[in-house]
Amino acid sequence: MLLFYYSFFRGDLSRNRTDWILDDIKLPALDPKSAVILDFYLHTYQSERNSPWSSRTGKGLYIAPGKMTVMQLYRGLIEYEKIYRKSYGRTLVQYKKINQYSQWYLQELFHDVPWNSIKMPGRLY
Repeated sequence: MLLFYYSFFRGDLSRNRTDWILDDIKLPALDPKSAVILDFYLHTYQSERNSPWSSRTGKGLYIAPGKMTVMQLYRGLIEYEKIYRKSYGRTLVQYKKINQYSQWYLQELFHDVPWNSIKMPGRLY
């Protein structure tokens, strides 16, 4: 199992590429789709934890993002590979850029899920 490390470009749909923000977190994942799902879960959990006064209806419900959500949040994805170099010492880790994916490639990895197919926890149907 080969792990890659991913960083994300974020920005508004109407902004230029120069205005995008590089979220250089180097998130370990197997492929671009799992990297986007993990990053989406991290941001969803953080926003729920930071707003304890919000409604408890959707708390703890994590679903994969749809195509429109990916279109609104992500502008691009950079894939890295970890390289260990003895010349730099043991603690310094170097990364090599392998590939860069566009927002259109990321949108094709996901599909929109109809809301009536999602089962809310604790409800009777």
